[in-house]
Amino acid sequence: MSSMGPSTGHRAEAATPSSLIERLVTLSADLRNLWAADPLLYFPGWDHPFRALGDLLPEQDLDYCADNPQMVPLLWYPALRAADSAAIDLLDHLPSGHPAAPSMLRRSELSAVYSWAIVTRSALRWIGEVTDGVPLVEVGAGSGYWARQMSRAGMDVVATDAAGATANAFTRGFQYADVRLMSATEAVRAHPDRTLMLVWPPHRDPMAIAALSEYAGDTLIYVGEPRGGLCADDAFFDELRRHWRLEAVSPVNVRWLGHNDRIALYRRHGGPETRKGHRPREAGDPFAECDRSITHRNTARTRAGAGAAGSGRPRSPACTRSTSRSGRA
Repeated sequence: MSSMGPSTGHRAEAATPSSLIERLVTLSADLRNLWAADPLLYFPGWDHPFRALGDLLPEQDLDYCADNPQMVPLLWYPALRAADSAAIDLLDHLPSGHPAAPSMLRRSELSAVYSWAIVTRSALRWIGEVTDGVPLVEVGAGSGYWARQMSRAGMDVVATDAAGATANAFTRGFQYADVRLMSATEAVRAHPDRTLMLVWPPHRDPMAIAALSEYAGDTLIYVGEPRGGLCADDAFFDELRRHWRLEAVSPVNVRWLGHNDRIALYRRHGGPETRKGHRPREAGDPFAECDRSITHRNTARTRAGAGAAGSGRPRSPACTRSTSRSGRA
């Protein structure tokens, strides 16, 4: 995530590692007590119960937690299986008055410490498989958390960002990998043979389109929301629509409830030799098609409707024909 960060309406509050650890210890204890009392949580307006995220994760992702500090506090967060995808949706708060509610760290707080997208072993293995070992360049890497986890998984990744860790207002100064100071265009020009990777590019910011339009390669890993969400700008999604095709989407994805981010693999139409002005996009893209008028999903919206049996959340259409949008990340 670049220094601009997603649109949250405010900058992340300052935090020190020691104060964060103290809060995480308190939170973990409170949530463990919560689940010990009842393994299922029923909230008003929801037809299906929430469970601890750790109960829903694949075994390989649970085993990976020892090497994935972002996931450790999340294991006890309330979670649901999404009705409209294979994703697991994570709730970052509890109802007012709940004993554990004051301890909860919100998405904006945890994301500023680690990453705006949640890393799992399933996601890393999928990226490694679909890129077939080709090295990557991550543009807008922020704290370098994804780059760290990918490198530890055996992938060759160069992390870049236009802002250093201490100057990045949305990462709280945390840095997990060597993040090279480079603009988006400098990064892709310096690494034309690497797969381009963008993780939650900043909302309404030209960084993503700058990287994509100057990129000479033919493979993109995009982790974020489609048009109408809180990532990138319209020019970026226009470029995807015209000159790229969606080839695959990660089957397992942990995301924050109310957000529609996915891990997707795109290929340029016709390969790296095809540039602007050639072979415009014709076929529908199931990830991009959902973007034209998507309503950014929030908790109140997803409460409407009945959930599919066993889905764990009320059914909500992937695309809602509406012009209203949430302004919060």
